[in-house]
This record gives sequence, structure tokens and C-alpha cells, in this order.
Amino acid sequence: MSLMDAHAGNLQVPVTEKSSKLLGIETDYKTYEMIRLAFGLSVSPMVYQCIMNRITADYLYRFCCCYIDDAILYSRSFSDHLIHLRLILTRFSDAGLRLRADKCL
Repeated sequence: MSLMDAHAGNLQVPVTEKSSKLLGIETDYKTYEMIRLAFGLSVSPMVYQCIMNRITADYLYRFCCCYIDDAILYSRSFSDHLIHLRLILTRFSDAGLRLRADKCL
């Protein structure tokens, strides 16, 4: 079994220009618009979960489970596990998803 954790998961997800205008932060001097999915929004976990499900769709519940920014890989044998690991890491890489090496087991 392997555990993987995305590095600052929500912040890896770009938002549309239209959404960016709605995600503004006002200060005394300037208004800043978010260009990445912010933590703390009520829809952030759902959006990120949908993205993870889309990335791993072919493997979901066959040898992979995702919960928000965490992924668990499981296999019957070590040789199968190496194959599964390569498939998932390739998918994450192709999607531009970065993982936290210090939290992956």
C-alpha cells in the first residue's frame, strides 16, 4: 500500500477569469483577485475531489482511492504495486499535480 498527498492541493487548481473576479480580497490599498482555488471556500473540497476522481477515473476502486488531496494505492503483489504506482504517478504528472514527498509513504 502507498499513500500520497498533494502539495497545497487547492492552490494547484487555476480558476477561470470570471471566477477570479468573484474571489477578491480587499485591503486598504488594493483589491487582489485569486487566480488559484482558495482554501476555505465551501466548494473547494468538492471541486478538488472531482478533479482527483477525473485524474484517476480508470483506476478508481480498482487499485486507487482518493479523498480530496490524498490518494491510497493498494495491490495484491509487489510487482503489481510497482505497475500501479507508475500508472498513477504518470497520471498525476500529466495533470500537473505535484505531491509532497515528505508525506508520501
